[in-house]
Amino acid sequence: MSKNEANMTDINKEQVMQQCKILKIDEEGKAYFCSNLEKPEYKPITEIGKDDLLNFADYISKRDDFLKKNYNYMDPYINQNGSKLIKNDAEYIIYKNVYEALNTLIKSLPSINDEINKKILKDLNIDLKSTD
Repeated sequence: MSKNEANMTDINKEQVMQQCKILKIDEEGKAYFCSNLEKPEYKPITEIGKDDLLNFADYISKRDDFLKKNYNYMDPYINQNGSKLIKNDAEYIIYKNVYEALNTLIKSLPSINDEINKKILKDLNIDLKSTD
């Protein structure tokens, strides 16, 4: 694969990811999650598992655009009037819990990154002092 082809692959992958929603609700009020973040494939939210949640957390932690307010990776589960957008109660409960957990993670990213950077700097200072 040439360098240009590789760059096009990265660009195409990025476009796909911008179109992919981690959580979505269809017109019929059914809830889904993206089971493959490389290429959007959706499964019913009732099939979500621990590995899927870990994949979401890993994916979110590696992307800066989650902090941008102009792109939404998850459909809201209630409308502006506070009415549920998901018809099935079990789907609603699962979706709401996953949505809120991921939203908390997204909002916590700046402080998490700050803590990681502080830890790295602290460790580097300790290592630098010990080499003197």
